[in-house]
Amino acid sequence: EQYRRDGLIKFLARYVWDFIVHRGYSQKIRYEAEATEFQQQVAMHLSKEFANNSGRSHCREQAEPHTVNEDFLVEVAETFRFPV
Repeated sequence: EQYRRDGLIKFLARYVWDFIVHRGYSQKIRYEAEATEFQQQVAMHLSKEFANNSGRSHCREQAEPHTVNEDFLVEVAETFRFPV
């Protein structure tokens, strides 16, 4: 989403620039900070989803093909979007 939003050239230029400025991979790289924030939002959502459904399996079968257990899906109030 980040490179689609900003365009490939702009994305690569900013990423490489931040990489050089911060002397390597770091959460200080603006694209990494956005991705980490999004990852935390997703993890929090999944934690709530699993907590709401304790004792239920997310799949009806443990072997292929899998079908979703509709009873497992309980809506969590918050929605989240990739940071802009």
